[in-house]
Amino acid sequence: MAHKPGIDRDALYEEVWKAPMLKVGEKYSVSRPTIKWACIQMGIPLPPQSYWTHLAHGLKIVAQPPLPQRRQDQPQTISRAELVKQEPPSRRKGNPRQRARFIEELQRIREEDIKRADLMEEVDGWQRAESIRRYLSALDRRIAAGGIPTEGYAEWRAWAERCATDVDYSNSRVELDDGCFEV
Repeated sequence: MAHKPGIDRDALYEEVWKAPMLKVGEKYSVSRPTIKWACIQMGIPLPPQSYWTHLAHGLKIVAQPPLPQRRQDQPQTISRAELVKQEPPSRRKGNPRQRARFIEELQRIREEDIKRADLMEEVDGWQRAESIRRYLSALDRRIAAGGIPTEGYAEWRAWAERCATDVDYSNSRVELDDGCFEV
């Protein structure tokens, strides 16, 4: 089952009024107290304690209040990593199966964070390489328009091209055939 990177405020508001927080927590592989914590952080009104018991007996003790306007200090989303970190220590020490699931979830989140950080590093490198290439193109246009390169320019330019290639990880992701060209 693929998990979204985080829980959205509007979605969580709908979920906690459609099912008990215990069930909502199971969906995100966290406990009821962690879902309650997320609701408090995002300013989401919660059903009262006996809401689901009364509802099961055909009674409705309170109407679902509207979601209040989000304050500046309240997040719109909470990441899965933040949720897992909020798990109470008692849940972390739970029975061996619970503990194993918790450790697996933490490991999955860590692996996802590492992959995301690697991707961002690749993108940053590509952006730096593109900036270098644009700068070199601007210098080429100046020379084509009659500018005179300074002494050692050709060697410096070759070095700058190597620098752009060194920080551009896209070449390690997609190789170009000899007959292809970059856009």
